[in-house]
Amino acid sequence: MKRSMTIAALVLGAAVAGTSALAADRASTKEAESMVKKGVAYVKAHPREKAMADISNKKGEFVDRDLYLTVYTMDKPA
Repeated sequence: MKRSMTIAALVLGAAVAGTSALAADRASTKEAESMVKKGVAYVKAHPREKAMADISNKKGEFVDRDLYLTVYTMDKPA
């Protein structure tokens, strides 16, 4: 089902990592961009409440090493 909702902001946040973290423990820029695209597609394909719950799940599919998604607003533009 196609949704008419426009995503005003879907921002990728980076969790604070310890100073001894290895580069292999951190995601690449390409992986971050991929996660954002995945999140946008997910929000468009699922009801708002489900999408927000799934994106906010700290053990869910939108958390990967030092990456996680944050949605600031899903309001339609004026």
